[in-house]
Amino acid sequence: MPTTMLFAPTPDQAALRDSFRRFCAAPETQRSGAGGARKTWRALADMGIPGVLVPEHLGGSEGSLADAAIVSQELGRSLILSPFLPVAVLTARFLTSGPTAGRASQVLERLTDGNGITVLAHDEDRSRGLPATRAVALGGKRFLLNGAKALVPFADIADTYLISTRLDADGAAGDGPAFFCVDARTPGVSCAPLHLLDGTPVANVSLTDVSLDAEALVSPPGASLQRLLAAQRSAAVCACAEMVGIMDGVLSAVRSHLGARSQYGAALNTFQVLQHRFADMYAATELARAMLQHMLVADVDPDRPPADGAAAAAFAYVAAKGQFVTSNGIQLHGAVAMTEGHRAGCYFRRLRVLSTLYAADGDQR
Repeated sequence: MPTTMLFAPTPDQAALRDSFRRFCAAPETQRSGAGGARKTWRALADMGIPGVLVPEHLGGSEGSLADAAIVSQELGRSLILSPFLPVAVLTARFLTSGPTAGRASQVLERLTDGNGITVLAHDEDRSRGLPATRAVALGGKRFLLNGAKALVPFADIADTYLISTRLDADGAAGDGPAFFCVDARTPGVSCAPLHLLDGTPVANVSLTDVSLDAEALVSPPGASLQRLLAAQRSAAVCACAEMVGIMDGVLSAVRSHLGARSQYGAALNTFQVLQHRFADMYAATELARAMLQHMLVADVDPDRPPADGAAAAAFAYVAAKGQFVTSNGIQLHGAVAMTEGHRAGCYFRRLRVLSTLYAADGDQR
């Protein structure tokens, strides 16, 4: 049985796509705001969606990245605000790429059953390479954390953070970042909520003299950097899938609009110039879909390891096609698409946020 879909999904993937599309279309799923995101997360857990990349012995379905991409694509098509990308993909991929015992196992089990939201907090305002956030080893197998993380998605509704730090032991920094599991209610942890262009809740997380025990260290220096890069590539692939879903949604909305509106006594979809513009949008969408398929194949094919920068180049390609499709979606709808709540504008804003938050190469941002 193939581990990824090529140009046609497997029967199981088709069933997942169809059932999840019905879920996304349900009126109760169309929510916004932090409270709505948490309710949507619990509804996703009822379908087993958060555990799509989690091993079976931890309660997940142990699916492939193609399965996660199907979910992302439907979320993009339906404009559903959900922590799926930062939690079920980025966090889950990071934790499952290493030992899944102790605190990591507990986090994954809570993630899978929908009772916990854990977000990975790595980005900082003025840091490149090793994070500026520091963890100092104290006596009695304890650590003291100080630092700040910027624009952490869904941090305001998260129960736990995976914090990347520069681990200082005996006065020397370790080889690469270390990751600590930090409860959001731990003394010294503060969260300043913000909202991005598309309404996605983010927060700046500050840590001041946060004291943790040794079990909180879920990924010591050494392999952590490679685990992080691999998880970020997986998130970038699923972000591309969501962008393709957004493009599909724009095409559907434009097709309906051009068929329903008329000018000079003729339907808009009979105007040759608009037909050509729509054809260009359709071609851009299919090219982006083909690039997504290429990324999915490269993820599972050991004979086709991705070249350095290939994921970043593919992401940039899909984002550029998405920018073309969503901006033309606004133009073909006319002035009404410039209003705050119009779907064409929402698609445009969501794609802009995705192309910034989940760029496969941090410098690409």
